[in-house]
Amino acid sequence: MVGRSAAAECDQTHLVCLLTGARRASIEALAWEDIDFHRKTIRFRVTKGDRPYLVPAADRLIAWLEDYRQNPEVPPSEWVFPSPRDPRRHLVNVRDEKRGVASAHHLRHTFRTVLTELGATPDQARLLMGHSLAGDVSRGYITAPLVVESLRPLVNQMAERYARILGWDGDA
Repeated sequence: MVGRSAAAECDQTHLVCLLTGARRASIEALAWEDIDFHRKTIRFRVTKGDRPYLVPAADRLIAWLEDYRQNPEVPPSEWVFPSPRDPRRHLVNVRDEKRGVASAHHLRHTFRTVLTELGATPDQARLLMGHSLAGDVSRGYITAPLVVESLRPLVNQMAERYARILGWDGDA
């Protein structure tokens, strides 16, 4: 062991899920190269349907990830969430249901619900969640990477809502 438990990583991955709506496996397989701290974006490469997608990251999430990366308890690794047994591998299949917390997939549902509460259009929600825009010819004309910045206000609104609900301080 390297001083961290799978339970602690569950809490970290839940935060990313809460603020991105990504699937658990997508979050577990995040590499540091997938996070562009300058552009404040996250690219999810491991996805259902093998369709990688790019999303804007909330300012609070970027700040948290920067702090997390500097944490001496997090072993140096190419992975954002390295395996507690082997930092050369990423975290895999953390089960949280037995810990009495909501599953990561329930947090994905919550993410979608909050997007609706914030007034996101169905297409904005699909883009943020990595869903296909297929089914309507005109949706195929949307070039997702070009609209990333237009989605940023939604992810920041969501992060601020959770900050109020969870009592996070102003530093993320």
